[in-house]
Parts: sequence; C-alpha cells; structure tokens
Amino acid sequence: MLHSLWLAATGLRRSPRRTLLTVGALANAVCGALLFYGFTRHTYWGLAELFARGGGGHVQLADMRWFDAPAPEDYRTELSRLELVRSQLLADPEIAPLVKAAGIRRQLTGMITTGTSSGVFLGVGTEPENEAELAPLLVPDDGWSLAELDGEQDVVLGVVLAARLGVQPGDIVTALVTTDSGLTNAMDLEVAGVITTGSIERDRTWASMPLDTALSLVDSTQADLLVVALHDTADTERAQAALRRLVGESSRVQPSPWFERASYYTAVRALYDRIFGIFELLMVLVVVLSLSQAVAAVVAERRQEIALLRVMGLTRRAVVGLFVAEGALLGLIGCGVGVVLAWVVGFIVQQAGGIPMPPPPGFTEGYAAWFVFDALGYAIVLPATLLATVVASAVPAWRASRGALSRSLAGLGILLALGLSARQAMADPLADATALMAGADAQRAVPTDQLCQVDLIIEDVVNSVSWRLLLQGEHTLAVTTSPPPGKRQAVLRQGSQTWFQTEAMGRALRVGLGQPVQARVAMAELLAPRLLETWAPTTMHQSDGLHTVGVVAIAGGPAAYASAELDFGPTGLLVQARFHGKSGALVRVARWTWEGETMTTMEISDPRRFGGSTQIRSSTPRCEPGVWVASQDDFLAVAMELAESR
Repeated sequence: MLHSLWLAATGLRRSPRRTLLTVGALANAVCGALLFYGFTRHTYWGLAELFARGGGGHVQLADMRWFDAPAPEDYRTELSRLELVRSQLLADPEIAPLVKAAGIRRQLTGMITTGTSSGVFLGVGTEPENEAELAPLLVPDDGWSLAELDGEQDVVLGVVLAARLGVQPGDIVTALVTTDSGLTNAMDLEVAGVITTGSIERDRTWASMPLDTALSLVDSTQADLLVVALHDTADTERAQAALRRLVGESSRVQPSPWFERASYYTAVRALYDRIFGIFELLMVLVVVLSLSQAVAAVVAERRQEIALLRVMGLTRRAVVGLFVAEGALLGLIGCGVGVVLAWVVGFIVQQAGGIPMPPPPGFTEGYAAWFVFDALGYAIVLPATLLATVVASAVPAWRASRGALSRSLAGLGILLALGLSARQAMADPLADATALMAGADAQRAVPTDQLCQVDLIIEDVVNSVSWRLLLQGEHTLAVTTSPPPGKRQAVLRQGSQTWFQTEAMGRALRVGLGQPVQARVAMAELLAPRLLETWAPTTMHQSDGLHTVGVVAIAGGPAAYASAELDFGPTGLLVQARFHGKSGALVRVARWTWEGETMTTMEISDPRRFGGSTQIRSSTPRCEPGVWVASQDDFLAVAMELAESR
C-alpha cells in the first residue's frame, strides 16, 4: 500500500502544473459542495428554530383529533386536564430536565374594531408568564409584551392589522367573538404592543391576549393545547417519546412534534435536498471530466512506460492500479484542500456576520446565512469525490493498458546484447550444469560498449529501437538512442537490483529485490542474467541433442521466478528457457536463435497473458569504447550523454 502511494506521488511530481490544476479543480468542487451543504443545514436549523421558538413550541399536546380535524373546536380539552398534564411533565425526572417552559393556549377568531375601522383577527390566548420562554422570537416592535403588563384586558396586534385599524400602544379596541355556546360576546381591550411575526399572513390577523381574557371572551373552560418548549431542539424526539409514555397510549391527549406541523419547513427541506442532490451530481461530473482529462494526458505521455510494464509482465489490472492510485492520491489531496477552503470561507463569513439573505416567500424579514458543517456532510461529499476520482482514473488507464504493445520502447533490447553461451557438458551432471552456467557468465564478463539495433515484433508489427549497452563487472547500463529527446529510457542493473527511468520521470523506479513489483517483472533475471548468482542447478539430463538444466532460485537472489529449465544446444549455447512460478505453473518461455555464436532473434511467449508471442530481432552489435557510471543517482544523466554521443 505504502509502495503504491509512493509510486503515485512520484507520478504526480512529474507534471506539477497539471497536478496543481487538477487538485485545484477537485478542491473547488469539494469546497462548493460543502458550502452548499452547510448553507442548507443552516437554513434547516433556522426554519426549525423559527417555528419552535416563534410560538409553536417543540412539542404540542392536545386531543389527537384536534390537529387534523376540519372543525378542531369540537375536540378541545378541558383546561384542568391540560394543567394536570403540565404538572406531571414538570415533575417527571426524565422530562423535566429537557423542558424550558410549558404553556396552555386557546385559539379564537372574530372581529376587532375601533369604531371607525375593523378587521378580522385570529387570536390566541396565552399565559404571559410563560410567553417569553415559549416564543422568545416574538418581541414587540412598539409598546410592551403581555408579560410586561399586569392588565388582563391587553392585546398585542400584528403590525399589518394595527396599521389597518390605525392604532398604536395605549389605544382601545373592541373584540367581538362567538362564544362556545353560539352567543356573541364583546370586550374592550387595550393595545399593549405591535409585533412583527415575520409572516405576512400572520401580521394581517395576529392578536394575542392573556389566556383568562380569551376564555372569558368565548365563555369557556376548554383550551386547545399545551405547548412545550425545550432547551435543545435536538431533544424533540426524545421528549416526544417520554411524553407519550407519561400520558399513556390510551389517552386522547397525545404529543405532536413541531416537524409534523411545520409544512413550510418540510417543503423547503424537500426542495433544498433535491437541489443538493443535483449539485452533488454536477460536482461528480466536474470531478470525473477534469480528472479523466488529466489522467488521459498523463497516459498519453506515459504510453511507452505502460507498454514496457506490460511487456515485463505487469498485468493490465496492475497497470490500471498504478493510475488509480495516482487518481486516489489526487482525490485525497483535493478533498483535504477543499475542506480547508470550506473552513476558511466559513470562518470569514462568520467573522463578517453572515451572508445577508432576502426574506423567504411569505415572510417580511431577511436573515443572515451561515455555514454549518457536520459529519454527515463530509460522509456524503468526500466519498463521492474519491469514488469519482477512482472511476475517472481507471477508465483511460484501462484503455491504455489494452493498447498495442509494439509501440513501446521496451527494455527487452538489453536481452539481445547479453547473448548466452556455455561450454560442453562434463561427466558429473551437476558439475556439467554448473560449467555450462559459468561459461555463459564468463562470456559476458568482458567489459563491452555496444550499439545494438533491435526490432521488437509483436503481432507482426515491427518497431525498431536502438540501444546503447555497457557491461562492466556486476553492472549493466542500457539506454535507448532512437526515440526523440524527452522520451528516451534507461535501465541500470546493479548486482541484484534493477532501476528503470525515463527522461520524464523525476527519479528512478527500482524494480529490484525487495520491491512488490519484482514478482511481476518477468524480465528481472534476464536483464543481466548472471546465472550462477541467480540460480542453483538441481538436475541435468540430455535429450534430442539438448542439455536441459533444472535450476531453482537462490534464496535472497534477484530471481523473479521460483524455478526454471535451461536448454543448451550441442555447442553450449542457450537456446530455450522455461520459467515457473511458486505453484509450479509455467509463466514464461524464451527462445533464442543463433548464427554461429551471434544471437539474431529472441522470442518470448507468456501462456497466461499473451495470445501470441513477442519476437525480438537484433543486428550484429558494434563495439565501441565505453564509459561507466558510479551509482543509480546519476545513471540517467550519463545514459543521456551516451545517447547523444552516438
């Protein structure tokens, strides 16, 4: 896992400008999604608080038929019954800590007049001593609240109704209502204050008065409901369950939470949820399009590298995994930056006092919008972004992994310059096997500097590659000279370690011993096949003029396979090798063709992954004076000089 992330980070460092642009696009998408989510959550919270603390309370207790009945006046509850329920809930050890206040309400309708002008009012009788806790948002714009006055015949009017009547605090108005028995009753009331409820419709008809005054007007001992305000809106469902237990399932008086009665809140939330879903879909599309374009560009630039990895034995799934790891890393970085940006914007908005918003439909006052971030928002936005990055990375990488391998400048050219030879077999089978392998190693021990023309033939498509090859001691260096500058490749073999690098890579990729990719690098032991350092002979037999040596990998050595069978011809030249995995399955076959002691072609077949075979053809190497490189840190620079010195 860590190795994959390291390779992904190496790939991202190759194109810092593209990486920054992609991360910026991802961060903007994540930031925008989180900010929109935070805005909707603040809106939901504001609407909930407006309803619950604007007079409606968090929980209302009434006859369950009263809430939805066409004629709710037929299902009112005796005042004494509601008072008993209130005393019980305030004494209950589970409910009482949650309750901030509880007040009884009685609704009434009628006409209100000054003698010269009149209007319809929808009144509510409240208990003034509890009203400040039940409706802290309803504060008079002019005059006093009912709790601030001792008079029993006071009334607070909505601002629109007061303007229609032409009254102000201190004026007298007359309320005319129909009593519960069907008679008409009237009472003079003094205007205590004028209030803006926030709703245009309520401001046109609002009239609140003391509960005793309302009951006296309607000549009744019945009220509508008991309103309960909580300390925390989040405790609503908990309080509802506790109240249902308190009153009993068989009681007609049952609790109803605020969200079951807030139709405006429900409609707004449904609308915002749909908008957020559309926004989230658009964000995913932006992420997929921006990242897929970036990955497609990277894949196009690294097509030769992909083909090299495929020829060396890396599966399509593994190739795709490398790019998916890069996409996932981009997604992680983009998500992190996006979250930080969202926090910064939220902090700036908070310090500025919020974003001024116009009044919602049906309301008279605007509000300040904030951003509220919670775990649910992160759980929605961040996984969606990461999933989009994985999909956007996998699709172009999978297409590239299925491309023609013959277009690559694979590192197989090294194999052609490392021709194998051996001595004639001796009497002892294992001694003969060791001698054959030692002879092949000795033939390659001479320092050389070769320029080789290589034809890589896959599916009858020929791709010519020029390699510059140097061998000295335990070191092998090769570099392509035929591709244009910027796309050349170099391979360095140091003992049991192999390094690969292109000019576009920021540093060399190690494919030697100890790396997870080594098991998939099918050519690891063929790049510089020092047989006695890699394999230990176990068997040898002769058949049809061939000497077949069975070998197993030396523990701690550079072999990528578990075992192999090496076929040497009558003259001691290696003509075929069959490589097996740990399970014993045949995973790779290599065949060499010789003219005298000069190798002309090599054919590689993979029965697991390739439908056909890969054929490599080389001209006779031309030896030239060579130079050497000290370590893998500078081998690419020296390799490029070799390429230029051709």
